[in-house]
Amino acid sequence: MSEAIGYQRVFNGDGTPGRMFYASPRAENTDAPIPWGRLLDTGDATDTGRRNAAFLKTALRSLDDAMLGGHKILMMVPISAKGLTDKEGATAIVDAAKSVEADLRGRVAIDLFDIPENPRLDALEDIVIPLMPFFDRLLARPRAEEDDYTTYANINLFGVTIDLASTGAPDLTRFWANARKRRLAIFAHGVTTPAQAEELKKFEVEGMDGPLLGGVFASMTEAGEACAEEA
Repeated sequence: MSEAIGYQRVFNGDGTPGRMFYASPRAENTDAPIPWGRLLDTGDATDTGRRNAAFLKTALRSLDDAMLGGHKILMMVPISAKGLTDKEGATAIVDAAKSVEADLRGRVAIDLFDIPENPRLDALEDIVIPLMPFFDRLLARPRAEEDDYTTYANINLFGVTIDLASTGAPDLTRFWANARKRRLAIFAHGVTTPAQAEELKKFEVEGMDGPLLGGVFASMTEAGEACAEEA
């Protein structure tokens, strides 16, 4: 199966279309996202880092092309924290991050998933600090069993994310309460039902995306063109 990137529109917390797009691995000729383990987490930390690096470079290139075309849009890119725990894997990801143009830095948010169990501050620093010189907004995807997001706030992360389509997702109400307690921005992926969308609106999240909301584009240029048509 060949792999591509789909750029999923992120809707604002009130349900209106936003100008951010979530890069996600997809199978060619289908809108179905490839499960994370099929592309971004291979089980081997070094290989995971290299594959995430290639994914990041492709996404950054697509955003750069869109910007050259005059489209002022934003992008969120998932990166496996597992790849950053390995020296070779981390080097590959950082090298890919170095390819971000200066004018794109503020337009890219990184969504770190595969966070270690019971993350300590020093462990998170090893994952987050290498990316800080290249991206203004870093987010983490807490595990379901986590009830205290203090560490994420202490390391100055912009926010936290939840994948509602994942069987291991935290309880949404508890997730919201933990994030708000630490003043962390909230983004929700994998919205599949109207009930989920309405609950997210009630919680005043910063952004949400998923099959229910639609808006998947083959490139960031196509995404920018869609925004231009709405203006």
